Amino acid sequence: MRVLSIISVVLFAAAMFSFCGGGGNGGTDEADKDAVDVQKEEIEEDVPVNDVKDTAQDKVEPDDAKDVQDVKQDIQADKGGDDVKTELTCAEAGLCVFGCEYENKGDACINACFANGSTEAQVNLKYYRDCVMTKCDCDKDCSGTVNWEQFSDCVYLNCDAERKACLVGEGDCRDIYTCRKECLEGDELCPIKCLVSSTDEDQKEFLEYKKCLFDTECKNPENLQPNGWPIETCEKYANMHNCPKPYQTCVPPFN
Repeated sequence: MRVLSIISVVLFAAAMFSFCGGGGNGGTDEADKDAVDVQKEEIEEDVPVNDVKDTAQDKVEPDDAKDVQDVKQDIQADKGGDDVKTELTCAEAGLCVFGCEYENKGDACINACFANGSTEAQVNLKYYRDCVMTKCDCDKDCSGTVNWEQFSDCVYLNCDAERKACLVGEGDCRDIYTCRKECLEGDELCPIKCLVSSTDEDQKEFLEYKKCLFDTECKNPENLQPNGWPIETCEKYANMHNCPKPYQTCVPPFN
């Protein structure tokens, strides 16, 4: 009987030891795992997994890019002045120089035109200027190499490569034609601005048409508008009888 009592006590102690986690960390591990699972569920409820994924894959929106560009412009303005301008192309810088010469504003104006041009524009414009100064004998004032409708014969004969490297654009003959007709009275730079806005080939097509047009009675003062372009009735007559081919080459009908 005494032995049975001792055995009962031992078995009860062993059972209590196992229940309380004795002989290893099984009970603690299970409790910890349950706690982690509960914490994970609470986090996922607060911040869904899809939201985290979307945030990581966010792209820069146009408005954000604009803000960045605004900041860059503000920095440039602080360094260089109040106005931040895009660099001028060679044609734009050249037109700027023509304006300086036309208004007789001198070297400071011309130098500012160069300074606002891109590096490539400055190089090509200098080549052009050096050429016309040397070969067209215009010293510093080369306004005589532009008659405000086109370049002088000297430029086309002696500096054509330099002109084509600088004073051309991306438009076509129709663009020149439309622009020239819309020039305002007294805007002396407008015709040459229209011309250099287009490719060299299209410039030549326009000049061929213009020459044909002005070889007719349309060149007479009574047939010219205040902006120097022929009146509509004279131009239409010339296009039908004298200049149909150059006109259709420059301003082909829309398909």
